[in-house]
Amino acid sequence: MHRHHKRVEGIDRPTTSADVAPLRLSFTGTLRVIRRALPKFQRLLST
Repeated sequence: MHRHHKRVEGIDRPTTSADVAPLRLSFTGTLRVIRRALPKFQRLLST
């Protein structure tokens, strides 16, 4: 039985640091914002 594979686009392309950098930047930025906002949320919840 012959199965032909569908080639997934871009899976064999090596991921460069240019591809990863924006993601990592936005991720750390989001973490920083969340960490800064947490005390306010805890203060709101505790009252």
